[in-house]
Amino acid sequence: MSKPLYLGELLLYWCPSCNVPVLGKECSCGKATKHVTITPPGDIRPAFKYEIDLINSVALEQFNAPLIADDRLVVLNKSPYDDRMDEIIVDGEVIGTIRFELEQLKWVLLLRLNGARRIFDNADHNTLKSWVSVDEGAEKFILGGASLLAPGVKDADPSIRELNEVVVLTHDGKVLGTGRSRMTGEKMLERGKGVAVKCALRKSLKLLLSPLADRPGMTL
Repeated sequence: MSKPLYLGELLLYWCPSCNVPVLGKECSCGKATKHVTITPPGDIRPAFKYEIDLINSVALEQFNAPLIADDRLVVLNKSPYDDRMDEIIVDGEVIGTIRFELEQLKWVLLLRLNGARRIFDNADHNTLKSWVSVDEGAEKFILGGASLLAPGVKDADPSIRELNEVVVLTHDGKVLGTGRSRMTGEKMLERGKGVAVKCALRKSLKLLLSPLADRPGMTL
């Protein structure tokens, strides 16, 4: 697919104080705003209730928990794709993407790292779905850009099916990244050969575990 054409700056800013989108570098409250990085051409709009309900229904199906659990303001950004795809923006950061995948004929939620943390942080992983935890020795390889191999799996949700979107966790339950499974959860637990998860999003573990990561407005 060719890159989209657009003219000018993508004018989406967010006021951390008011927690609302702003089309400028200063909010009406007088506080400075922060720029939100979105995919061009920047076709943004507020999400309506039926769109938030759709996002949460897909999140419940995939992870057994809603992505947007309260009445926070949500902004969507229509992004280039073969069918419908929207970036999901909450609290001034893109927390994921929802798209209609023609191969599966269904809506799929692709979480960013910060979106995964909204679901998995402070949650009992046994109540959630589509997660894979890794051995401590495998974490550095994933952070270095490698996919998760089956021998590096510590534990996994046995209900995972091939090509499911999954959340990758550290050995002690911290969100390490997201990706798409290349085998079933039951196969992962055999710890045989092959790629278990093709990882998509990776961040420095040092940053992930930093106390700054728990402050409001910090983007991981």
